[in-house]
Amino acid sequence: MAKVLVVEDEPLLRIVAEDVVRSLGFEAIGAGDGTQAIMLAESSPDLEVLVTDIHLGPGPTGWQVANSIRQTHPNILVIYTSGLAGADDHSRHGLRNSVFLSKPITPEELAGAIRGSLPP
Repeated sequence: MAKVLVVEDEPLLRIVAEDVVRSLGFEAIGAGDGTQAIMLAESSPDLEVLVTDIHLGPGPTGWQVANSIRQTHPNILVIYTSGLAGADDHSRHGLRNSVFLSKPITPEELAGAIRGSLPP
């Protein structure tokens, strides 16, 4: 079962994203900020997907979280989300083999990004 780390500082959005991940048959781990996400990733060697908001309040941004986690999980799929940043920001800051989704994101969009990026 694939393990997905969902990083979102808005609790309701995080819960919805975790529910979508679980409905796809994956294990969901939630983090409310970048620091917590990095710590969870360090203790979860089997992470396959990172879904992270870009603007996480105080502490590391989603860009920084992804860069840090890629150091220990070089093959992790990264899905960035934001209602403020856009495709131009993703082209400048996003990691290779990553996806950007503009908020609001439907459960179908998130499911498609996860399913479309994981090997069968």
